[in-house]
Amino acid sequence: MATPLLIERTSDTPIRPKDIDGDSAFIGAFGQREQETLALWIVRLCQARKSWRPFKITDLANYYAIHYGIKAEDFAYSLSFLTKQDWVVVTEGTVTLTTSFVAQCYLHAPVLGLPLRKRVRKPKVIERISRLERLLKPCV
Repeated sequence: MATPLLIERTSDTPIRPKDIDGDSAFIGAFGQREQETLALWIVRLCQARKSWRPFKITDLANYYAIHYGIKAEDFAYSLSFLTKQDWVVVTEGTVTLTTSFVAQCYLHAPVLGLPLRKRVRKPKVIERISRLERLLKPCV
């Protein structure tokens, strides 16, 4: 299996935590409901921190104990599954997300209606072809 691309800084990926819908379920994204729920919790933690930076397992446990009353041992199995599948990497109690994890979350729950960060202009060739098609349409 290839080495996963780790996210050390939020700038390591163009997808920001706010680009993912934290109120949506990642149905079918990670294989089992427990892992999908944990992935959602991780996204919500990252949204609160406004960053994909690595975090301690205790940070996740404390965040959810405060907000949802969930204890750390309640998601230990799910975290081990995400680690086995290279969605996250856990080293000495620190969780580092991978670009695959962020992309999978975004694929299954993007925030809709976000403004484009930068307007992309069509190449002139495509504009000319489109104009030509519009001109020829009445003839066809």
